[in-house]
Amino acid sequence: MESINNHNDHIREMQIELETLTLKGPHAGSSYDHQTSFRIGHLRSQIHQTTLQRNEEINKFYSKFSKTSSQND
Repeated sequence: MESINNHNDHIREMQIELETLTLKGPHAGSSYDHQTSFRIGHLRSQIHQTTLQRNEEINKFYSKFSKTSSQND
């Protein structure tokens, strides 16, 4: 369960950084500089990967209960 919480914390931190970057974003038709665009893309990718890892941990966590309940039937 601690691992799931760590994933949630990491996702939250990345989302805050992503929101900060996008709020500083382009105005009136301009675009992000290359470094900012790269960082935004990287953060989105990392959020996706961390979410997949967290979901896998959640599935493992709950599968323990389903195995236990099916053994008790």
